[in-house]
Amino acid sequence: MSPFERPSATEHADIDEIARWMRILQARSARKENRPLGRGTHTKGICARAVFEVFDVHATMSDPEMAGRLARGPFARPGQYPALVRFANAASRAGSDRASDVRALSFSVTFPPAVPGGEEQRVDFSMNDASTFPINDPHDFAVLLRVLAAQGLRARLRTLAGLKWSELRGLFRTGLRGARQEKRPATGYQRRRYWSCVPFEHGPDEAMKYSAIPDPENPFGGLDGSAGQLRNELMRHLVEDERMSAFDFGLQLLEPRQMTHRGRIRDAAFWVENASVEWNEEEAPFHRVARLTLVPASQLSQSDCQAAYIDVTEHRMAENRPIGGINRARWIADRGSRLRRMDPPVGAPPRNAGVEAPSGRRIPLVGGLAGSLRRVAGVSVGRLVRAGALGAGAVFLLVGALSLLTMLYSQSGRAMLPAEPTSEVVFAAQGWAAGLEEADRQLYYYTSQGAGLRGMRYSWFVHLEVPWGRARFAEPERMRRWGFLVDPETEANPDRLPVGFTHHFDRELNEEVLSITCSACHTGELHFTHEGRTRAVRIDGGQAMHAFTDASFGNFLPTLLTSLVSTVTNPVKFDRFARRVLGDGYPEGRRELHREVRGVLGTFLGIAWNERKLYPTREGYGRTDALARIANTVFGENLDHRNLGIGNAPVNYPPVWNIWKFDWVQYNASVSQPMARNIGEAMGVGASYALVNRYGGPVPPEERFRSSAIIENLHAIELALRRLEPPTWKEGVMGAIDRELANRGRELFNQNCVGCHGPHVASELLKTRNSPLKGPDDPEWIVTLLCVDDIGTDPNTAVNFAQATVDISRTGLTAMDLRAITYRNMQPWRERQETLLVDSIAAVRGRLDAVASQGGPASGPMSSAALESTLAALEGELADLPAVVQQRLSDLDPRRLPVGLALSFLGTTIRDRSYQDHGFEALQRAELDGFGILDLPQVVAGYKARPLAGIWATPPFLHNGSVPTIYALLSPVAERPTTFSVGSRAFDPDRLGLREPASGRWFTFDTSLPGNHNTGHEFNEGYVPWTPGSGPQGGLIGPLLSHDDRMAIIEHLKVRDDDVEARAGGYHVTPSCPLPGSRMP
Repeated sequence: MSPFERPSATEHADIDEIARWMRILQARSARKENRPLGRGTHTKGICARAVFEVFDVHATMSDPEMAGRLARGPFARPGQYPALVRFANAASRAGSDRASDVRALSFSVTFPPAVPGGEEQRVDFSMNDASTFPINDPHDFAVLLRVLAAQGLRARLRTLAGLKWSELRGLFRTGLRGARQEKRPATGYQRRRYWSCVPFEHGPDEAMKYSAIPDPENPFGGLDGSAGQLRNELMRHLVEDERMSAFDFGLQLLEPRQMTHRGRIRDAAFWVENASVEWNEEEAPFHRVARLTLVPASQLSQSDCQAAYIDVTEHRMAENRPIGGINRARWIADRGSRLRRMDPPVGAPPRNAGVEAPSGRRIPLVGGLAGSLRRVAGVSVGRLVRAGALGAGAVFLLVGALSLLTMLYSQSGRAMLPAEPTSEVVFAAQGWAAGLEEADRQLYYYTSQGAGLRGMRYSWFVHLEVPWGRARFAEPERMRRWGFLVDPETEANPDRLPVGFTHHFDRELNEEVLSITCSACHTGELHFTHEGRTRAVRIDGGQAMHAFTDASFGNFLPTLLTSLVSTVTNPVKFDRFARRVLGDGYPEGRRELHREVRGVLGTFLGIAWNERKLYPTREGYGRTDALARIANTVFGENLDHRNLGIGNAPVNYPPVWNIWKFDWVQYNASVSQPMARNIGEAMGVGASYALVNRYGGPVPPEERFRSSAIIENLHAIELALRRLEPPTWKEGVMGAIDRELANRGRELFNQNCVGCHGPHVASELLKTRNSPLKGPDDPEWIVTLLCVDDIGTDPNTAVNFAQATVDISRTGLTAMDLRAITYRNMQPWRERQETLLVDSIAAVRGRLDAVASQGGPASGPMSSAALESTLAALEGELADLPAVVQQRLSDLDPRRLPVGLALSFLGTTIRDRSYQDHGFEALQRAELDGFGILDLPQVVAGYKARPLAGIWATPPFLHNGSVPTIYALLSPVAERPTTFSVGSRAFDPDRLGLREPASGRWFTFDTSLPGNHNTGHEFNEGYVPWTPGSGPQGGLIGPLLSHDDRMAIIEHLKVRDDDVEARAGGYHVTPSCPLPGSRMP
């Protein structure tokens, strides 16, 4: 393998596919035309003899260093050598020379033996009159053949529908490049310039392309306008003209240090592996090393010309091997196809037999390498491209119609939410000072975490117009109608964008990009109507009510996409946009701006195409399938599309107050470390990171993995959230509290709810193990984890996460790497756990000694028997510690890794890289991680029961938002609504939750859909209190509550204060939680 080459991870599979489709197309074409097996070749080829003169470049060049670089292989042997030249059209079918096509020049040179007694050596050269190859790489080649091999319009459309967006875009670009290359001025073969299109080795340390440049004095008698005009003119020239045509032969050496593509220096492999990228002659000029001159009256007979073929891989000198993915793919496929047709079955026509073309000439069955695309595709690509060109006008009209329809649909109320006017915005008392411009609130709202929106520039979003008309896309009232919160202008938000929309500087793009921060999804608002006034109560850290990720027509992202489409396709609209965005840079930057916007648009379209079937359950307002979307973004879009998985488990945006006190976060209690949680979230919502290089291969270990996630900002947001408290009930805005009823509700809560929801305060020993940097005033709450079979709520979120695995082997991370990362966390955990167990054992022994000396209860947790059992369990756990660590290290396979562990490994590597780049010391790193908490995720098929202070402010309820009110949640499942409206902020203070709107179009939540079930967490008849060893509870968690009991618990929840109600929780062990249905009742 050349040092310039860098095969993609899919290349072997792509080449196998290319060969398979070539054989199918070859056989199909032979059957259709009733001819011997053949793949087709250049039409109406004409062959003649020539002389190839190699110059002594050491004598002709003034630069000895350059002469030494050029004089290699055949170009190190000055002299004149016999050659056989072949001119041809590129299309495989016998069409008219008047038709648009790429023309080809191929020739073979015979060199004498290099040493006495040696053999003659043949060297082949193949060129087109286009400077690049229309197919960029093997994968594009395989996709093209896959589409062409589909028989019939319906099959072809099905094939197109099954392609990834990147494949569709590559197919379109291939066709577009092919169409452009066919549009050449009409002139004779001898007046055209030809290029090799693809690169070759030129010794062990050089790569080059070559070109045949026509002498300006080459005779040309004109074209006669007939179907064979090119062939006729060349034949006339060979027979009649005294002066023969000649071509200067030049070499273009790869100069990666000075060659640029789109203004950027690229590495050598980029220029070799991307066959459609031109090597700029101003940066890497051609150097004249030889001259090819035709021999008069030397044309070959048609049969002799048909017998010739060009193979630049087989017929070459050692120094000049063709390189790059296209060369590797074409040679393997070409050679297999040629061998197949040149060794026909018994009884088949001779392999050099021709077939009569419609023009009366014969089509040769073998041909050169340079025309692979056109030989295979024939006019199929041309027809596809011409159909696309004819449809360009229709596309423009379609974009206009789509733009108008988008606006009409949105304004009709079918996509946007009805307006809900309020008299004022009230900020709930939550530990932060009152008022919009309070420092913590502005920090939380508008501090970027480094997560961009697919390259969308901040200035674009601010100045973008709606699809139809001149109105600003991000106009506040429009954003509100999509469910976003928009406040008055502040210093941190001068353009009045929604809460959570901000910007950061992207060092790759050298521009400010639109950035989405955590407050966009974790800030809520509820509307209370009290004493005749409707007020909006802001719930900081609460649940958003937008449909950010909903891809339904007329919603935010689809309309943003339509706005971008209309902007790039409407010159007048784009000109207005460019003037606003570029300012003084207009008009010079207009063209580059258009290219950049098209690139971002292509990214959006690609994601939309790839995700079109991934999220079958509509998320609607206030929800997203967070875990699936993060996993698909990180491991599917950014690593390997085979990792994409179905997301049918939308969840509410969870409240984030008090989470710094929890030992586990996420609905399924899968993450413990704050920085790991925040980096994972940033990775999933738009932070940039390179898990592989541009060709899908691993990046060097010392370069893993840099990210745009801004560690310092993530920590600053986390500190602000530590100061955030649950919202308190404002009686003057929300209604009076019935204190007597609330006290009764507290008793019922302690009887029925506190066992799970706590909060349960960790002992000092346990807090030291989990969060060693927490001080005396920093509580550690142990959250209860309930298996899906017990809590009975919709299982999809927990089960999907528990079962999901991904392949991260493309990153280059091996099992040994994963063990090393795990060990770095497991070793301090083992030390902490050992300390905890030793101290716990000592404490139990102290109690046993006290019982032995002073006496104790005969039964219960403090009895001698119970203490002996506890001691034995602790001693057993201590003895098993090495085995626990070893088991964790052994169960690691990068090809099949639980998605939670995979996120942890990548997040850990990104975090460590950032810490290293910033030069943070160990204590700084521990503080940034969050109280020294280790990143040791767990994967359990269960849900956590969070403490419930402020929970009243987060409707609808359960993890998937399937129950509209607390009252319904405390009721039997049969009494819960099966459908209800979501999107309105109107709050029901009596039943605590969403008030069903009296009118307007709202999103309908359907609990019959997968992921939307409203089962479980049920208080009903037949409840049997849980005891250790009980079978699965099946969602029945408490006795039937009367109406008055439900109303009492509701009243208590309005005033519940977890810090006051917290109680010692002891030592909680996470259950194993087998998948639903695997436990016996």
